[in-house]
This record gives sequence, C-alpha cells and structure tokens, in this order.
Amino acid sequence: MKHILRSLAMTVTLVVAFTTLPAMAASAHDEGELVDYPLTFPVDGDHHFSDWFWAARSGGIHHAQDLMSDKMTPVVAAANGTIRLVNWTSQSHMNPDRCCTIALRHDDGWESWYIHLNNDTPGTDDGKEWGIADGIVPGVRVKAGQLIGWVGDSGTAERTAPHLHFELRDPAKTVVNPFQSLADAGGNWLGWGPADPLFDGRRLLRPGVRGADVRRLQDVLAKLGYRPGTIDGISGSRTVGAVAAFQADAGLTADGLAGKRIGVIRSYYGAGNNPYVEAIFESTIESLREQGAEIVDSIEIDTTGMGDAEGTVLRHEFKADLKRYLEKTNAPLKSLAEIIEFNENNEETVMPFFGQEEMLSSEEKGPLTDDEYLEALETSKRVSKAGIDGAMDEHDLDALIAPSNGPAWLTDHVNGDSFHVGSSSYAAVSGYPSITVPAGFIAGLPVGVSFIGRAYSEKSLIEIAYAFEQATNVRQPPEL
Repeated sequence: MKHILRSLAMTVTLVVAFTTLPAMAASAHDEGELVDYPLTFPVDGDHHFSDWFWAARSGGIHHAQDLMSDKMTPVVAAANGTIRLVNWTSQSHMNPDRCCTIALRHDDGWESWYIHLNNDTPGTDDGKEWGIADGIVPGVRVKAGQLIGWVGDSGTAERTAPHLHFELRDPAKTVVNPFQSLADAGGNWLGWGPADPLFDGRRLLRPGVRGADVRRLQDVLAKLGYRPGTIDGISGSRTVGAVAAFQADAGLTADGLAGKRIGVIRSYYGAGNNPYVEAIFESTIESLREQGAEIVDSIEIDTTGMGDAEGTVLRHEFKADLKRYLEKTNAPLKSLAEIIEFNENNEETVMPFFGQEEMLSSEEKGPLTDDEYLEALETSKRVSKAGIDGAMDEHDLDALIAPSNGPAWLTDHVNGDSFHVGSSSYAAVSGYPSITVPAGFIAGLPVGVSFIGRAYSEKSLIEIAYAFEQATNVRQPPEL
C-alpha cells in the first residue's frame, strides 16, 4: 500500500477518541454519533483509515472519515439508491468547474457523500480530468458496489495525500460518524483517531467516560467560553464538540503542514550510526511531504566552536546548580566536593566499575562569575543561534527537523553509555524552542523526531507537530 499510517497518535492538546455506541432509531441520532449502519465499503482497492471524525481542519471540524488510497482506486456506491448531487448540483450541467463530488440518497432515506474524487490526468496533478464514472448523473439509480468514481485529491485536498472523504447522513440529515459501519464493512482500519491521555495519562477521553478528571475538563472548557454541556463529569457529544472547538480556535488543524517549509538536518550527532533510526527518519520526511510540507533537504547548521564552549558551560553550571539544589534539601551532602569525597571513601561499594571523571572535571571549575564561564556561555549561545537563524533565513524555513534520539540503550561495564544518536544541542544551547514527537519504534522502544525553530516560534512548531501527529498516528500509550 502506497500510504501507510502508523499506529495511534500523541497530540499536544486534548483530543477525542470514540468507542462503539448502540444503534438508534433512523432519525434519532446526535451529530457525530457512532452508528452501526449496514453499507458496502466504498473504496474497492488497497486503503486504510482511522477515526478522524472530530479532527480539526482549517475550515472547521472534520465530520467525515478519510479513506486513504492511491489515485484512481475505484469508488463504489455504499448502498442501493439514487444519485442526488454531482459536484454539488442536481442539474444536468453537473458543475464541471467544481469536480468531483457525489451525493447518493439511499433507498431507506440515508445519504452517503463522496468527496475529493479524482480530477487529474493519470500520473499528473493537472486538474483536467473527470473523476466520475460514465452514466453517473443526478437522478440515476445505482446499486451497492457499483462503480461511481475514483479516489483523488480534488477540491481542498489538492495538497494532501489522495483519499476519499466519506460522509454518512441519517434521514433527518444529521451527519453521523460512519467509522464503525466502515469497519464492519471490512475496511482496513488502523485504530481510533485522535487519542490522548486524559490528565494523568491513564485514561482516554471517549464518549461515556466519566469521573472527576472529565468534570475538571468540562469546567476548564466552560471557563474558556466553550460549551461542554452539563458539568457532570460525563463525556458526551457536547463535551467532545467543545474540545474540538477549542482545538480549532487554537489553530490546531490536521492540515497544518500544508505549505510549511521544513529543513532536514542530516548532520546531526551520530548520523548514519543506526540504520533503523535512518529508516524511521526517511519515513517521517515522506509523511511530511504527503501532508503538503515542502522539504528542503540536507540543511547544514554551522556550529563550529560550539561543542567545546558548551562543555565548559556544562561543567561550571553542574557544579553550581547541584550545590544550589542540595542546599535546599535534607541531604547530608551539600556540594559536589562532598559527593566526590563520599565516593572516594566508599569506592568499592559505589564505584566498582566506573570512576567519577566528569564530576572531578566539574569540581575544578570556578564560580559562574569566572571569565572562562562567561566567555564560553557567550560563545556557545552566539554560535548556536547564528547557526539556526542563518540556515532558516537562507532557506526561508518554518522549522528544522532531525531525529531526537535513538532507542534507549543499555549501560554496560565495558563501554559505559552507548549513546549513538541525538540532536538536542541545537535548541538546548541556543535556548530556542524545540518540540519532540513520536516517529516510530525499534524493537518496541520509541524513537522521536524534533521540530526546531527560531526564537519565539513556539506556536508555529506546535501547529506543525500537531498536524504531523494527526497524520501519522505513531504514539502508543505505555502499558502501566
């Protein structure tokens, strides 16, 4: 399959997932209610989907399921019925300038909508083709499983991966969530969509979830001017809607990567050391492209002179900050010197395999008023800031990206730490913002990527990271 979403998502703000609800009477549904409606799966070919019914979009809240598939994959009628609209009209001219969309009224009064059908010449993105099957016009009857069009990226999907935007409406015209119906129809679903731990990381916010943490969420939403319904500690459709509205107002949209220029750092620490990290990083870059980001590859960050200066700063600050911390505790040892002395006096017990060279080196440093420290601090910040700013200015970038880390490592008695991959120094030394998100797993161990920006670009980085998370679904809540 050309486009594969990875499992589960982490988000940077509260989002919503859903569980199956019992079917209700035909015209007695709430907006967004999960329904168990019998249908024929509308994409006749390789595909995948997750539940993104309430996901934030630039135009509002997403009230449909996106069935991801290659262009020109056949789209079929989900039920027996009559074509009501083609390209938003019931007229015979069928709005050729607004290609390509179909609305099908089922024989039982329900409706299914098929949006973003293909409008391109195969192999191009020229918008010059007609992605609706011959004979599919307003008023014509079709049978479930009959070809009506092909998957594409028309309309507002031009800068996204090809997919079918599928909506389901009950006889009262209420838009319901067809996720369960699509799954029951044999769809290749990859899991529930936006999912994030609720407050303490131990539960997911789903319809019907109840408790004090849900009540706190409802209270916060109400104080912010949203309408979560009765503040009763029970997550219902109005609470879900209030969370979605909060996300939309905060600019957290699943298409937040469209048009963003992302610079790829290839010269991060340990580049090439772990082929599995490299594979995850390449997959991440491809996902960014699929979501409309413009990739600027092989960005070089000039950090000449930063490393030695950073080490000097680290050793000075470790000594000073550790002393400051210990003096505020009940610990019997109050300084690095006292810890070193304790270790030497108990060497066989506390240092049977390793020494304390780094602590000894730090203890040799003077106070934070020393010229050596002040000069190193100025140098490290100047070099790191100039490196990031220079690269972003030269290439007109919105953010930089690099692997955050490799998988967690074991410390052994021969090699000590086996730290092979990292990119944290760029932001850590400069003081610039960086946000790390899950990108994949190696033998069950998480690997992340970091989006790095210039000073005061936190809002933009959060939008980018959120959109990436919604598109890739990598995060897996840890087992507790």
